[in-house]
Amino acid sequence: MKGRIEYDDLFQAGCFGLMRAAKKFEPERGLRFSTYAMGWVTAFVWKYIKDNHRLVRVPVGALDKKRALPERITYLDAPLPSGTATRHEVTGAEDRDYERDAAREDVNMLLQHLPPRLRRVARLRMSDHTFEEIADEFGVTRERVRQLKREAVHLLKVRSMGR
Repeated sequence: MKGRIEYDDLFQAGCFGLMRAAKKFEPERGLRFSTYAMGWVTAFVWKYIKDNHRLVRVPVGALDKKRALPERITYLDAPLPSGTATRHEVTGAEDRDYERDAAREDVNMLLQHLPPRLRRVARLRMSDHTFEEIADEFGVTRERVRQLKREAVHLLKVRSMGR
């Protein structure tokens, strides 16, 4: 019955693979027969599965080509066909905006517990300023900014563990 694979059929496919390995084996190459045969047995079993696991047979080569093709790219600004969902429904953009805003509020709430100087260093580092830029603003070395950042992270960890 198509679509259902029996153990005996898989065993038979494996035997065909073993027979192919026995015909093509070349002991002069220095491989053990079991190592060589394993590849043939596996290949025959997988080919049998690919040929017989569907109700309608699709050639193995067509399955491999389908797997090799890249997924079709749909751009978010492309017009949607009529009768389809809106872009916000498809992408969940409103949900992501909400999650981003909620995360931003959580971070701001946590930063409020830091001393003003450490809070400023943390905000600048989160907004992708380099240590050198922050050091210039505060009139300290880059190493001191690293220390301040480390201190801010430590205080935030201690604060979050204490909850």
